[in-house]
Amino acid sequence: MKHIFATGCIILVLCALNAALSCSLIGENDSSDTGISAPTVLSKGTSVIVTSAPIKDESFLSKVTYANIFRRSSTSSDGSASTDWTNIGQVSCAESGSTLTSFSFADDYVYSGYYYSYCVRYYNGSYYVYSDYSAWVQNTSGIGSQDITDEATVYYYGNASTSEYTLSLTLPEDGFSGLDTSFDSLCLILSNSSETRPFTLAAVSDGEVTATSAVVEAHKILPESFLDVELTVGGLVLFHTWQDEGRYFNFYRWTKPDLSLLTLDALTISENGTDVEIGTLSDDGTYTPASYTDDSYKKFTVPSIAKPENAFDASSLSILQKNDVMPSFRDERTKTACSLLDVTSF
Repeated sequence: MKHIFATGCIILVLCALNAALSCSLIGENDSSDTGISAPTVLSKGTSVIVTSAPIKDESFLSKVTYANIFRRSSTSSDGSASTDWTNIGQVSCAESGSTLTSFSFADDYVYSGYYYSYCVRYYNGSYYVYSDYSAWVQNTSGIGSQDITDEATVYYYGNASTSEYTLSLTLPEDGFSGLDTSFDSLCLILSNSSETRPFTLAAVSDGEVTATSAVVEAHKILPESFLDVELTVGGLVLFHTWQDEGRYFNFYRWTKPDLSLLTLDALTISENGTDVEIGTLSDDGTYTPASYTDDSYKKFTVPSIAKPENAFDASSLSILQKNDVMPSFRDERTKTACSLLDVTSF
């Protein structure tokens, strides 16, 4: 049975890094010397536990808002021929205003027999600072990757004559296969050239993708920085969020996207209702989306639209009508995650 799912709120990209870690691991601003040592790594069961090192620079520490965990792998104990660094997760304080002290992050998706090295990237609201990278540790009983391996299609429909701008997703006929039960969301990665974030498409429950609506309006899920700019699709990811036992930290984990598995079909119609900027218009008035097979179709733009002065206006721009007719997936936890998640790479 074919599943069509709505796009929801948030953020993430979670791409493998294109280059090896820079030699400058202590910061991106020349004046900072945080002295952050490499995280401690320990193979435990099917996981690798990554524990961050203390930050010596108290001034920087007091401003840290979140940290990202980066990983690389190798089949050799000396790290030769290692993979690029990959952003695999994020940690932030559960309470605003709290300081992000030392934490432990469980990397549950490693391969048995492989060697892994990690580093931590901190953000203080202005710039990133990196820890040194850890020694190589081997895991002998890992369960491997839990990445999405099925093909799917995302549709963007923009009609300026009716002020309709929607996103939807068509999943495999039998749904995604072999999803781990720990994941709670399916996300679409979008980039506006300056930042890349995952936006929730549907919930994942007991390894099954679920949804309550077929289509979601783009203006409900995209922040202002993602409007009036070309957006590039970066793939689909599984997303998991949890807290530690003391509820001091919020943890986020995501899978590695594979853009080759995702097709983008985009259709944009001008204000007069006949000019098609992306896609084709046949003689009988049938609109056909442009397939994601050419570079010119890899991007689409969601324009900002004016809000009516009367909130009870029955037009398609009515805030009241939008909230009543098209309920959002977002809950309070997801809203918070949206504002914090950083899926950018080095």
